[in-house]
Parts: sequence; C-alpha cells; structure tokens
Amino acid sequence: MGAKRVMVTFFLFFSLILGTIPVQARDNPWAIVINIPEFRFYLYYNDWLFKTYQVAVGKVSSPSPTGEYQIINKVVNPTWYPEGKPAMPPGPNNPLGKYWMGLNSKGYGIHGNSAAWSIGSPASMGCFRMANHEIEELFSFIPVGTPVKIIYLTVKGKIDHHNQAWLEIYPDIYRRDDLELKVQQVLAELGWSYQPHLKALAFLIAAPKPLIITVPRKIKVEGDCINSDDGFYWNGHVYLSKGFFNSNNLSIVLPNDRFEHLFQGYFSWNPTNPLEGEEEKLKWTPEINTISVNSLRLSINGEKLNGAARFGIKRQVLINYSKLTNWFEGKQLPKPVLVIDTTEGNQFFGEFIDGELWVNSEALIIESKDYSYLWDEATWSLNINYIPD
Repeated sequence: MGAKRVMVTFFLFFSLILGTIPVQARDNPWAIVINIPEFRFYLYYNDWLFKTYQVAVGKVSSPSPTGEYQIINKVVNPTWYPEGKPAMPPGPNNPLGKYWMGLNSKGYGIHGNSAAWSIGSPASMGCFRMANHEIEELFSFIPVGTPVKIIYLTVKGKIDHHNQAWLEIYPDIYRRDDLELKVQQVLAELGWSYQPHLKALAFLIAAPKPLIITVPRKIKVEGDCINSDDGFYWNGHVYLSKGFFNSNNLSIVLPNDRFEHLFQGYFSWNPTNPLEGEEEKLKWTPEINTISVNSLRLSINGEKLNGAARFGIKRQVLINYSKLTNWFEGKQLPKPVLVIDTTEGNQFFGEFIDGELWVNSEALIIESKDYSYLWDEATWSLNINYIPD
C-alpha cells in the first residue's frame, strides 16, 4: 500500500470516529499552534507533533491576531464577504479556496487560497491560508472545537545532546521585537551551562532570516598571557581576537587568511590541525572549555621580561629591541648595539613587526663577548646572560 493511500486511510479512519462521537473539548485529541513569523502551522495529536504545514499570514497592514482560539465552524465552498465590497461567491477566484475553518474571532479563520505563491509569506487580511490539498486533508478530520493557539515567536532555542545551544530566528515581520534582547532572553531560559559570546553572536544574527545557528560560547584563556574573555568556540574552531595577540606579543606568525570575514578581527584555529609546527603554543581542552597559551619567555640574568620575545618568519627567536634597551637603561648599563656588518653596510639583524623592531638574539653574541644565551626548546625559554669584562 502506497504512503499516500495509507495517509488517506488514516484520515478517513479518524473522520469516521469523530463523526460518530459527540465532540467536546475534553474528548478532542487534536490541537493547533501557529507561529506567525515562522509561517508555520503545527498540528498536535495528544501533545505529540503529528505534522506541520506552511501557511500565509496577515500582511503588515492587516496583521494576524495572537491568542488562544477555537475552530467554531467548517464550511465547504465558502462565500467571501470583504469589508466595503460585494460578496464573492465560491469559485476559483475566491481567496478562501474551497474550505473554511472559522475561529471564534470575527472574520478570522484557516482556509484555502486562490494564490498559491502567497503561502509562506505575509499576504492575507489576517487569516491563515494553506495549500488547497492540505486544507482539504485537515478539513476531513479536524473537528469543530479544536483549540488553536496563535503565537508570535521570532526566536526559538534548544540544547542538543552535545550540550550545544541552537537558535532558530525568524523575520520580525510586524517589527515587535528587539532581536538582541530576545536572543538573550531565550538563551537565559535555556539554562545553558556555557556563556554565549555576545559579540560573535551579533555577527551571526545579522544574517538574513530565517536563520538556524549554533551559539558561540565563551572560553577561558589561561597560561603565559594577559587573561582575556574575548575568546570563543564555534563550529569546531577556537577564535581569539587580533587584539589579544597584539596585547600579549604572542610569537605565532598569523597568516592574513586566518582572520575570518564572518568574525572580523578574529583569528580562527581548528584545534585538530597543527598550527604551522607550533601546535604546543596553543592547547585546547574542550572538557574544561579552556585554551592554554604557552608563551615564549625571555630573561636577562634571570630576570623575566614580559612580552619581549617572539618567533620570526623563519622561526628564529626575536627580541623586542625597545624592551631590551629599556632593561639596560633601567640598570644603568650600556645599551647593546645590535648592528651587523654586512656587504650592504651596517644594519639591524631582525624584522619590523607591527611597527616595532625585533632583533635576532644571535646579534648579541656576534657583537660582544659580554653576552651569552641559552635556548630551551622544551620550555620555549631564552636566557641571556650579561657579564661585562
């Protein structure tokens, strides 16, 4: 037996049952919920979602009502009585179609259509239009007295079995909601164990509606860095702001294409992929929602200089020239002259990065015997010893 024939048989079965039993509210297992911004009609049987349908709703100039209603009459081949105009008899041009199910709110009902293109849009005078074959199906078994709840819900939320929060966002066709506030309210009601990253979320909800998204969650950042709450996790990627890298002088060389267009100014990293040979630099631990930063350390005569070392393009260790010379000035020691004699003349042996000069640590050794250094690969530590003759 084909699926369509089974469905028709099912509906006829219920039609026969409902036709032989006096219908009262307490005996009726059916219920209808219509969400206006979603253009969606939900049919329930004993609180179980039985089926959904797409509908047309009222235009902005003639919005559909919200509230709790009942179906109070059912009419085949209805006549349309437009306000201030002559009545329109049944027929192919009648906007009510062949079937009408009236609500206990004057002039409003669920009906067929004479304009199939309008289904799924705000196009009616406030009623709910359905595809003609679908209203015919409903009409055969939905009894008078069926409750109809009409809601205006622009944002829906849920948490899946991976503890990931999802949002469904629909167009605010009647301009009734503050979207950002509504999103925050829905997330608060979910009781999610994570905190949403609102700045990243704002990027996502700016997209055209309808929209289904996973919610970016804040992550904890710890380790050798200035702590920041500007990191988040989304769709299998960890995101850290460009400002975070700049403020911490982290030594990872970030390719420009790693700053996503979707989240402008954020660096995207897939923790399952090594980061150009520096996978130990950033460690993501999803179980505790934390990213650990292992910073490159620099010390002179055992005294640590924060943010004064980084890797260069060729992975050589570079020292921040300004911080290095400031340390010597603070100790009233002569500043190191980090100039290398080359065939092209004297020049600094290093790189300019973000407007600052970073010099190669080997230049210290080349220019003076007062310096020695020790690089520890295991801890990413550069220890410089200065012992003047």
